[in-house]
Amino acid sequence: MSFFDEQEHARRATGRLMLLFGLAVAALIAGLYAAVVLLQAVPWSRHRYQPAPPVHITWWQPELLFWIAIISLAAIGLATWSKMRALDAGGGGIALSFGARQILGHTTDERERRLLNIVEEMAIASGVRVPFVFVLDNERGINAFAAGFTPADAAITVTRGSLTQLDRDQLQGIIGHEFSHILNGDMGLNVRLIGLLYGILFIGHTGLVILRASATPGRRGGFTPGIVVGLILAALGYLGVFCGRLIRAAVCRQREFLADASAVQFTRNPYGIAGALQQIADHDAGSRIDAPHAEELAHFFFGEALVTNWWRWLWATHPPVATRIAHILPNYRGNLEDLQAEAPQPAHDPEQALVFAVDPPTSYSPTLHPPMRQTPLPAQVMQTVAAPTVAHLAEGRALLAAIPQSLRGVIGDPLGAMAAVLALLLDDDVQVRARQLGSLRASPVPGLESECLRLAPQLAALDVRLRLPVVELAVPALRHLSQPQLRSFVACLQELALADGQRSVFEYALQRLLLRRLVAPGKQRLRLAPYTDDAQLERDGVVLLSALAWAGSPGPQEAQAAFAAGAERLLAPDAGLGLMPPEDAGFQALDAALGRLPGAPLQLRLQLVDACAHVVLADGQVLAQEAELLRSMADALDCPIPPFLP
Repeated sequence: MSFFDEQEHARRATGRLMLLFGLAVAALIAGLYAAVVLLQAVPWSRHRYQPAPPVHITWWQPELLFWIAIISLAAIGLATWSKMRALDAGGGGIALSFGARQILGHTTDERERRLLNIVEEMAIASGVRVPFVFVLDNERGINAFAAGFTPADAAITVTRGSLTQLDRDQLQGIIGHEFSHILNGDMGLNVRLIGLLYGILFIGHTGLVILRASATPGRRGGFTPGIVVGLILAALGYLGVFCGRLIRAAVCRQREFLADASAVQFTRNPYGIAGALQQIADHDAGSRIDAPHAEELAHFFFGEALVTNWWRWLWATHPPVATRIAHILPNYRGNLEDLQAEAPQPAHDPEQALVFAVDPPTSYSPTLHPPMRQTPLPAQVMQTVAAPTVAHLAEGRALLAAIPQSLRGVIGDPLGAMAAVLALLLDDDVQVRARQLGSLRASPVPGLESECLRLAPQLAALDVRLRLPVVELAVPALRHLSQPQLRSFVACLQELALADGQRSVFEYALQRLLLRRLVAPGKQRLRLAPYTDDAQLERDGVVLLSALAWAGSPGPQEAQAAFAAGAERLLAPDAGLGLMPPEDAGFQALDAALGRLPGAPLQLRLQLVDACAHVVLADGQVLAQEAELLRSMADALDCPIPPFLP
């Protein structure tokens, strides 16, 4: 299933979810209205033996229904909004609120290092930001979850049981499953589920508060109005939650099957994820999560987080383990070891041999030096948008293996991460470098200049295709900078990039990627505005195509040919828009266009990425600067492109 199909499936699931919750809220309002109408007929009297006058029940009271609906919707909406605001910190904030501990790049724990390697290679293979990685130290069950709104703010959390009980292939299968949730739009759906469930639950909580306040010790008089109202609100609220959990289970179960299938497609190793599921079935703690908030995040997890019994299966968020294994391995009959023994060895497949190897390769392909004369077809590039293959996973491992382990240890620390990124911008010209070092010397961060100079020779010796992966690996550490440190770092970054009076394509791609990665997820989403002007969208598309055409062409004729290859895929013949002069399609215009285009519908963004791919591949080769600029654009459009393959 393609990236567009998956995203469209998630959008339809979100639409169904909103419709079902709307019906649940409507039923809740109707129940409250009926309860209030009936309460009007109750003879509330302070004197037990005083006869009450007869009361006629009037079922249709439009004004009463209006106010009950307004108050209920306001309460549910406010509760949902407050919960979503609490989740604005993104995946890392959700993991921390659950009690998880972040694993940093300089960890010395072998199991944690293995987990980081798997996550990093999958992120590079997918073309997305390296997610934050967390561990639940006190959880013995085998489980994991991915959280966040978009791939740009995703975090992956695993339990201690997963680290200790699973081998590399099994852990890779679980992480591949979670990457499917990251790439296919499931995380945003899961976060919306939390907010909507909390909104309905708020009605039940309100009823309990009223009930406790009305039933204070020492009060007499039987059922007071407060007790009755509290009971009604609690009953209706928790009935709504029960229905909401049933809806959540129905939405999530099918997505788990899709994520399992995507993990198998990514790793080409069905026995990895099947083995992890078998371990859950055989382990005494299974996939159980004992943390207090397990119920709230139950639908996030890889396996069923709650203890199931004869009645909770109704809202179980995951299919049974045996059923999931049977979907992965149709011949499964309860014994995975016998089935695996009968299967052909994966090492017979050269692509699989790269993936299944426990130790990463020690050498790196010489084909990565510029120009990268690799000629994939644009259609092949589009098929891999947010849908990496086993070949991309092998490429990700090779890219990581080519980065010295000493350098990877340094960029796991905030100071080392800042120094490594800034060292990538140091110029070979003596005068320009002197100005750059002056900026570093003026930085309030102590030791930044000396650390940059120490790392500069090592970074200069790297293949050019490794520059952006190094930046990606540095991002998790950079996110730990305080706001003053971050402002100082960004200012220094801009000064170094402009020290020679101009910006290169790499400098622009690096700055664009970093600023997108370091902006808080909530603020990033608030900046998006939906497109309402089709003409503006076409003009912004022309800016992207023109910038790419000039970046990969030695002259005007080649640029015109490259632009025409992309324009044919994007613009109508009578659009009257052509190749822009290089000064009009500069980085400032590109920034403005990329600030608006993420608000376009997904189908149009994919069409735009397709047009950009045709521009880059028009001459049958991919230069390093073209690849960096294209992947930076695709990342800004939330359509990540994996590394180019021969």
